[in-house]
Amino acid sequence: ETETWRKWAPVIVGLPRDTEAKQSPELRAILVDALERAPDEFISAIRTIIRIEREDQRKDGAQEIGSPFFILTNLDGCWHNAALRNAFSEELRDPDNRPAEYAALLDALLRAGVESALDDALERIGRSAAPMDRRHIAIIDVLLRRAPARSWLTITAAMQADDAFARQVITRIAQHFEFGTPFYRDFNEQDIATFFRLVTRLYPPSEDQPRQTGFMGTWDSISYLRDGLPRHLAGLGTEVAVNQLNQLIAEYPPLTNLAYELT
Repeated sequence: ETETWRKWAPVIVGLPRDTEAKQSPELRAILVDALERAPDEFISAIRTIIRIEREDQRKDGAQEIGSPFFILTNLDGCWHNAALRNAFSEELRDPDNRPAEYAALLDALLRAGVESALDDALERIGRSAAPMDRRHIAIIDVLLRRAPARSWLTITAAMQADDAFARQVITRIAQHFEFGTPFYRDFNEQDIATFFRLVTRLYPPSEDQPRQTGFMGTWDSISYLRDGLPRHLAGLGTEVAVNQLNQLIAEYPPLTNLAYELT
């Protein structure tokens, strides 16, 4: 029986799976069984798929389409396996990874709760010398989606050190993040106020432009992000939040709307 699983594990890994099949409990059970019965062959098959995708992306004229390593999104129920987690922690540290490839691996590992992946990403961002560039945006995008509160100190330090990079991050956040449940919902009051100061310095309300159409442009989205920060502070209703709002009111007298957040 073990030999049969070793034979079929790579086939099971490589089967095409559309969205409907991906949600199938039966398929998840087969994947988990294949991993448990033939872990070496199962993991080796996934690494082979990733290696081939890397090689294809490095061919002359190849263009990146979507997020790489889609196979990693098809492993529901498998990530409890220590060998799988260790294997893709090694893949994460491969120096040949492009930023989007690193981000795809990081996203899978953070969803699986692999803390060492977060440590590796924060070290990578923290040791990068200014100027930062757009290659780091894919990594920061994952960090803000999967571990925003724990990543923010490192991310904001990089932003404070490099205005051009900060603009890239702010634009990315404004255009791609949902503010019904903001990524900063677990930040402390001081971090929220400090972020407001940064966004306000780089995108002052005095430079806001009237919207010309019914669609939100980039500056509209950034204004929405900026103006939502003091509203969030007010909604916290803590003494610290009120103190932070009072400080912002004193620092920005022209922004009369800040006072209304306290009412």
